[in-house]
Amino acid sequence: MVDVAILSDSKIFAGLTKQELELVARTAVLEKYDRGAQVFEESEVASTLYLVSEGKVVVKMRSRAGQEVIIDELGPGELMGWSAILSDQTFTARSIRLSGTG
Repeated sequence: MVDVAILSDSKIFAGLTKQELELVARTAVLEKYDRGAQVFEESEVASTLYLVSEGKVVVKMRSRAGQEVIIDELGPGELMGWSAILSDQTFTARSIRLSGTG
């Protein structure tokens, strides 16, 4: 179970009660990635929504010309992997850990 404090610091969960946060926390899993580690790959099956709890993560995707382009840089309290919310989706970008340990 993830610490409720991690969730309550995120804007997306800001309006939830403590009981609702505890329900979300029971389904959440804490994963740690080293600097430079890839969190998910473009075209991979999207089965997980990620909340950055510490450090920074960069989200990249390939342009039509095949060049890798940074589309977002995320920090604590921000979400990535929105494709996972929809059924039968794949990630449209890839994510790489820039800094931090959590």
